[in-house]
Amino acid sequence: MPFALVDHSLRGQRLWAIDETARQQGLVRDMALSDALALCPSLATSRAVPQKDARRLLQLASWCERYSPLSNVYDSDSLWIDVTGAAHLFAGEQNLLAAISKDFSQQGYTVKLALAGSFAAAFALSHFAFSHKTKPPIIPSQSSPTQLQQYLSPLPIAALRLHENTCSLLHRLGLMTLGQLMNLPRESLKRRFPSREQARSVLLRLDQIMELRDEPLAPLTPPVIFSSRLRFTEALFSKQMLERALIRLLDDVTLQLERQNQGARNLTFNLWRADGSTSHITIGTAQPCRDKTHIFNLFKEKISRIEPGFGIDVIALFVAKAEPLTAKQVSLQSRQKNDHSRSPALLIDRLRNHLGARKIGYLQALPSHIPERAQSLTTSPPPQTIAPLHAASPASPSIIYDRPFLLLDPPESINVLAPLPDDPPLQFTWRRVTRKVIASNGPERLTREWWKELGQKNSRPRDYYKVSAYEGGTFWLYRNGLYQGDESSTAPPQWFMHGFFG
Repeated sequence: MPFALVDHSLRGQRLWAIDETARQQGLVRDMALSDALALCPSLATSRAVPQKDARRLLQLASWCERYSPLSNVYDSDSLWIDVTGAAHLFAGEQNLLAAISKDFSQQGYTVKLALAGSFAAAFALSHFAFSHKTKPPIIPSQSSPTQLQQYLSPLPIAALRLHENTCSLLHRLGLMTLGQLMNLPRESLKRRFPSREQARSVLLRLDQIMELRDEPLAPLTPPVIFSSRLRFTEALFSKQMLERALIRLLDDVTLQLERQNQGARNLTFNLWRADGSTSHITIGTAQPCRDKTHIFNLFKEKISRIEPGFGIDVIALFVAKAEPLTAKQVSLQSRQKNDHSRSPALLIDRLRNHLGARKIGYLQALPSHIPERAQSLTTSPPPQTIAPLHAASPASPSIIYDRPFLLLDPPESINVLAPLPDDPPLQFTWRRVTRKVIASNGPERLTREWWKELGQKNSRPRDYYKVSAYEGGTFWLYRNGLYQGDESSTAPPQWFMHGFFG
């Protein structure tokens, strides 16, 4: 029985998709349902849901990463896969296409495949030269321009993916195939179009299909730097089998990293099931790392959450981000066998992957002497987050500023009793509690950053004091402005509580 999906749009009920039996009855896509029923009274229909089709096509694009890490959706019924350098894993290009066709067929999909050196040529061959009775068309990678033209010449003008108006204009000019279009001189071809945009679009598509100009394509996932992949004739079902397979992938990836003196910062463990579904586990490290044991432990906790379903037949390990990691000289003494400098980094990695990357913050130093601008909180680890502490040598002394462990954001206003013009405070009232000062240190004057505060009227110098209260506690106060001095502001100085010492 012929079958079709019907789309309910503003133009009425129209055929969204039809099967082969309906096509043999003379039905075409976008035909009105009333006309289709007149031609084929036995037509069975169901309501089309384009949103579900789009989601499923996106899932299939992710599933196609089992063949290559570069794949994505092109339009409502097309996928592309960049298999450059992947054909040898399947013993040739013809075997690769056969494996793709078989895998899709097992899920109930019929696909039209083609392989070429450019996406434009592959699209044209798959949509206009594919036949189920023959093998999928393949244009060899070493084909000359003359050979490439021979493959593409019989295809219709629609294979260039031009606008309908442009195709109609070419048909009125008597151009029906790509061969007729390619044989025309370019200068005379430009003069046949009423606008430059139409001429440029035709020439652009010709250059793309003849592999003279690249066509930018964005993959579904970012390109990977290092990768390793395993295919299994018998699907994996248990956690132990996945762990053993992951160890094999780690051996290969860490060897690749070591050859390039690189360390991984972001790794993804990808799993493809036989039913077309996928799973991905992503981990990150605070420092470049190629320690197999540490990376395996980060993955191990999340592997137990994976449901094998009908079985996992392809797995891969991708390194999306890597940084230089040179070899280090280790000591021969047994007491220095363990590298304790990496212990904080290992702890951060475990916390990030257990709690989530967004729940772990890093303090990043900024080039500013204003306390609230001297550092920022980020969720991504800055370079060399865990750095060893080295004592300053006498030859290169460094200034160490006395800063509190806790700062208020923003600073809170206080009332202060202090001798003029710039003596330390004798007592201060903060949050309705008055405290008597028994010891103080200061002032430390911080001037404004004029290159950041141009045009700001309230930008004034600060005098900071470290004071100890009789009631207990050590505080960091500052006076914003001066009682005597050349200032543009005529307002009296104000006092603020900015932080606390331990």
